[in-house]
Amino acid sequence: MSGHLRELLNPLLLLGILLFAGCQSPTTSPPAKTLGPPLPQLMAERLGMAREVAWTKHHSGAPVLDPEREAAAELAPAAENLLASEGFSPAVIALAVAPLRR
Repeated sequence: MSGHLRELLNPLLLLGILLFAGCQSPTTSPPAKTLGPPLPQLMAERLGMAREVAWTKHHSGAPVLDPEREAAAELAPAAENLLASEGFSPAVIALAVAPLRR
């Protein structure tokens, strides 16, 4: 083979090998990214918690529907953000916001 032809074939051969190697499928699939527990697990946890909440409300005499308590609970995230922006520690924020979450 002439020197010029050999110089031309070497890069083409290398390119062909690289392309062929890149076309193979991976032996294992990448792991799926999960954002949290699957929905059935979350539903089961919520049902378990609902039973405890209902039992507690029944024995304490608390009303099942309590718009006043629910309105206060909706303020909790805003109160946490406000206290955090003022530089209060997480422990102080937790103590201050706890009554809103009852």
